[in-house]
Amino acid sequence: MGSYIIKYKANEDFVIGVHDQAVGAPIVLRKRHAALRYIVWDIDLAAGSIRLHASDRLALAPSGNAIREARLYLQFYDAANPNQQWEFGENPGPIYSLVNRNLCIDNNNSRQQEGNPIWLYPENGTVAQKWQHVPLSGLRATDLEVEVAG
Repeated sequence: MGSYIIKYKANEDFVIGVHDQAVGAPIVLRKRHAALRYIVWDIDLAAGSIRLHASDRLALAPSGNAIREARLYLQFYDAANPNQQWEFGENPGPIYSLVNRNLCIDNNNSRQQEGNPIWLYPENGTVAQKWQHVPLSGLRATDLEVEVAG
């Protein structure tokens, strides 16, 4: 397992993140200079888990028990829950649901704006589904500059 940011390949100024470290917080597109507690993920490629680094009890998952086209949220991590298991394709590339490989993580309508919803959507090969998981150890200091609230 390692700590990563997940960059949006269409515009690397954006990453997958959240606005809150709480169960039920929606997964959204964030500026890459957001506070690290909202944009750093612990990814276990062997287990397929994507957990918020600031609170490894919280994992990226669709709401409910069914794997279908749906918004993604932070849920309590359960290693036995297949809805919280992901398969990484090429890097950069899609991140697939392990339960239904026809679905992958998608930037809703390809909108490049802070807070845009991230959801599960049928794979279609568009840039909205291309992500690059970058280990923190591979980033430059300028990649991690964080905006300071004034």
